Amino acid sequence: MNCVVLFDIDGTLLSRSGDTASPGIRAMNEAAREATGVTGLADRVDFAGATDLRVAARLLVLGGVREPSRVQVDALLKAYVGHLRRFIGDDSYVALGDPHRVIPQMASMGAVIGLATGNVRIGAQIKLASAGIDHLFCMDMGGFGDDAEDRPDIVRIAARRCDEGGHRPVAVIGDTVHDIRGAHAAGAICIGVPGGRYTAAMLKEAGADEVVDTIGDGLVDILARRFG
Repeated sequence: MNCVVLFDIDGTLLSRSGDTASPGIRAMNEAAREATGVTGLADRVDFAGATDLRVAARLLVLGGVREPSRVQVDALLKAYVGHLRRFIGDDSYVALGDPHRVIPQMASMGAVIGLATGNVRIGAQIKLASAGIDHLFCMDMGGFGDDAEDRPDIVRIAARRCDEGGHRPVAVIGDTVHDIRGAHAAGAICIGVPGGRYTAAMLKEAGADEVVDTIGDGLVDILARRFG
């Protein structure tokens, strides 16, 4: 399996059992309130496919900061990570599908495993650890929401970190149309995993190269067929 496989996190690898706001949204809300004095700002932002850099800047604008600087954005994200650790202690994420078995299997077949996510790196690690799957990933092998604002750039960064020479084809595994567009813009294929907002039909219509129900044997079969 001569390829790089890059996983999105929220909605692809992880979900939550409850129906209240996620620890991530609650943490962003608290960080934005501290930065701007305005409550509930994260409830007004669409997180699907977004990057933390872009979300943080948007929250500052909604809170009255006309042109947020990178220093202000980074300060908000630092506060967000602190609140995420606190909220996630009582409201952890759960793994979707069977990544405990499937990801080591793909690695044993020769795939290079990485992440392509809008989460900042430390936030990604915190979320994965809460679901007990952080050991499946090397956090140096991926692109994150503090690397770039745009999905295609995150995919490019992740691919380069996983395959410095750029010789391997890249497959992105994601649950939103943003994952599909980001993958294609970066020259990768995208295998869609239907999540809360996007059905299999919607992902196919958006241009997903393949669609699987979950992280399981079907994903391994597709990657082996395409890159074996």
